[in-house]
Amino acid sequence: MFSRNILVLFVAISAALVQATALDKRQAGDQQCNFDRLEIITDIVQAQKTTRVLATELQGDAFNTQNINAASDGLDKSQDAIFSIVTALVAGQKASPNDRELVADGLDDAVDALTKINSTDPAVVQNLSKIHDQLVAASDAGNRVLEDCK
Repeated sequence: MFSRNILVLFVAISAALVQATALDKRQAGDQQCNFDRLEIITDIVQAQKTTRVLATELQGDAFNTQNINAASDGLDKSQDAIFSIVTALVAGQKASPNDRELVADGLDDAVDALTKINSTDPAVVQNLSKIHDQLVAASDAGNRVLEDCK
């Protein structure tokens, strides 16, 4: 998964630099647009790391483990959609609006699953707060992509 994250990051930067002249402005993006794209990728990667920590902390708790797995699936859904968007940009094609929706849906799925986790363990509570902040940041970055990549 880590190597795929690096690949997505590399491809996103490459798309901005190499294909910029071949794409319309929204697809190529300006500096702020590409910064926003990079930010949502890094926010999702950080949230995935926190999810793995939570999965370890919640071992042995079937209900909470089920929800952390669902949150991880939501983040994977977002990352897969971002990968599809980046692949389209590199190929000089327009990104599918459906993929943009899948990014948002994956983040929503992760948030929904995480809100069901209940624990009094201070480490879990701290990591739930951390991942909440990471998902808010990812959502904000996604909104800025929609706003700045016109």
